[in-house]
Amino acid sequence: MVTGAGTKAQLSLKKASRVLAACFANFPVAVEYIRGLEGKVLVVPAALFNEYHVEDYLCAEAIVKAAKGEKNAARRAIKRFMATKRPAEFLNIRKKNGKNDMALALDLGSLAVLPEITLEDDHGVVTDAL
Repeated sequence: MVTGAGTKAQLSLKKASRVLAACFANFPVAVEYIRGLEGKVLVVPAALFNEYHVEDYLCAEAIVKAAKGEKNAARRAIKRFMATKRPAEFLNIRKKNGKNDMALALDLGSLAVLPEITLEDDHGVVTDAL
């Protein structure tokens, strides 16, 4: 997995017992998995240190709300995202593949995987937590 915005967030979680990667595409499986966990769960936006990525904050907020039982939290978050300037900025930055990238990222429930990242020395190892 290659990430720009999420790298700093992942590295800040070195002492976490588990690090899972959730997004709109794997939202339903991530929320279901989180609901089955015992104890406290900390949801950290991938762009923890970059407020520019509003989609990361909206997704993290929606995960918390959905895990607590709120219906349609993801759809509302996507709607809020689409009402921001970020989609146009994203498409402008990624002229070649931006439209396809955004469609995949916002395709709610299209991925039935839940990446778990284990940090080892200078790299991360990714497995499917499911």
